[in-house]
Amino acid sequence: MSAGKILPWQRKERTVTVGTVLGKYRILREIGGGGMACVYEAEDQTIGRKVALKVLKVPTAVPESEKSLLIERFQQEARAAGTLSHSNVVTLYEVGETDGMHYIAMELLAGTTVRELLRERGKIPVDQALNILLQVARALDYAHKQGVIHRDVKPDNIVVTDEGVVKLTDFGIARAANDILRTQKGVLVGSPAYMSPEQILGEPVDDRTDIYSLGVTAYEMLTGRKPFDAPAVTAMMHRIVYDEPDAAPELPRPAEAALRHALAKKPEERPSSTVVFVEELSAAYYGTAVVSPEARIAAPSHPVYRDKEKARMSPYSSFSSSPSRRVYWIAGALAVVLVLAGVLAWRLLSPPKEQFGVRIVDVGGVTTSTSAVATNYVLNDFELSPGSWQAETRGLKLERVRGGASQAAYWLKVSGVQLAAGEHAAISCLPETRDWSRFGGIISLDVLVPGTAPPDLRLTIEVEDSTGGLQAMPGEGVLLTPGRWAAITWNAGAVARDVARLRVKLLCGQNPYRGYFGIDHVRAQGTATSPAALRYKVRIGPFIDQASLERETARLKSLGRSPFLVRDGDKRFLQVGAFTTIESARRELEALVAEGYREIRQ
Repeated sequence: MSAGKILPWQRKERTVTVGTVLGKYRILREIGGGGMACVYEAEDQTIGRKVALKVLKVPTAVPESEKSLLIERFQQEARAAGTLSHSNVVTLYEVGETDGMHYIAMELLAGTTVRELLRERGKIPVDQALNILLQVARALDYAHKQGVIHRDVKPDNIVVTDEGVVKLTDFGIARAANDILRTQKGVLVGSPAYMSPEQILGEPVDDRTDIYSLGVTAYEMLTGRKPFDAPAVTAMMHRIVYDEPDAAPELPRPAEAALRHALAKKPEERPSSTVVFVEELSAAYYGTAVVSPEARIAAPSHPVYRDKEKARMSPYSSFSSSPSRRVYWIAGALAVVLVLAGVLAWRLLSPPKEQFGVRIVDVGGVTTSTSAVATNYVLNDFELSPGSWQAETRGLKLERVRGGASQAAYWLKVSGVQLAAGEHAAISCLPETRDWSRFGGIISLDVLVPGTAPPDLRLTIEVEDSTGGLQAMPGEGVLLTPGRWAAITWNAGAVARDVARLRVKLLCGQNPYRGYFGIDHVRAQGTATSPAALRYKVRIGPFIDQASLERETARLKSLGRSPFLVRDGDKRFLQVGAFTTIESARRELEALVAEGYREIRQ
């Protein structure tokens, strides 16, 4: 690179406000945005058309040497999406650049996202869900035939317009950032909730990854929850790659089977296309591959209010005008209610006929060619942001710095440390999940002080629980070696069950210290070296009918377990734990026997 040459991302950042002109587009207002871009409503000044203008934001996680590559991929993906012309795909008008600011001009939509519908309703009625899914499936099927893969299908990228037309947005645009932000095979940035196992493992993908993501989206639309629930990103990644989806007992069996077909771990075991998947799901409900003619996509709020207003104005409008028929209808309804109440009371009062067995299944030392997602559950690796970490000592400054203990990603640098002898500097975070014991009872992190630091600096870890109680590492802290990363490990045991706040304290010895310290890879871990080491599985069952499976799932959750469905041949079981030693599995089995389950010896 010649001296004095200024690259696009090295120019002084231009502020975008109302009235700013980018190319031929004048900014009218900000609509929203995320990690990759800000979206504005803008006007094409040449023809007066209103557009949505997506302006690229280069994430801070992208190193300087790779920013030009990100911009190039951003433009390539946008141009590929711009070749698509389909009623269910948002229209892209132009990809442009002005003064180093890169943007995409696209169709301005008036409507709501499926994510907003889920927030409003919890889950979406079957008819409406199938209608939305069918339109998305047609959009994806068309794109796949044009050689374009979406790679980011999720409720946030599905818009239902005020006219009831479904539009799929952000074709391939997220791919550019995700490819570059990936630090090593099997590790990626962002929530993996809708990503396929092959995406998480960093393997090549094709259109079948969109089938999987549409399956996750369909599951959430119909149940109101995700199929692989977990409190941390790495835990979710592990579940997506290795575990079966959570049971959905509230759905018809054929519908759950159709969802599982789309969520198959191996791409070749999924439906042949997105349309075929939605047809399978539709047939599960209606016995036909055609979406019910009653399926209509209602706008999120106004029609509901109109229907309520209509009901208040004409409370008997849905009945016959004949009073006698109304009497018959009400009498019949009361009879049905009484019968149902009797059946329900009988089921509640009758003792359960089944007493399901609990067993330990030794799967042996399983070897697999699939890459392990993680041996530890990293709760903060500072890939995207400092998270919820904050300074507790005045004058400290927190920032992310390239490198870290693995020399592959980022670490959290705490500068502005000014300590006299015997003083300390502290930072803390509020974790997303408080119960770390499910990942293991060991709390660990990597710590660095510079080579110029005195040799008597120490570091300790403290945990505050939800009641305000405080627990600290035993001893006077771990002595740090200047200029080297040190792994700090605390076998916290039961303390890891309630981590409301995690605090890291740098302790000054006899020599005053001015400088910084750094932390990386805050994690919870057990003794297992890989997922394959969890050879002893504790399972309950088998279950023949859906009702008993649903009942036992609810009961186990009330006992504090997190059961999920597994299959052994044609039999179905609920797995409640996986352990590295037979002794640990035996303790879990005995606890379940104490709750009324009977032991089955194999």
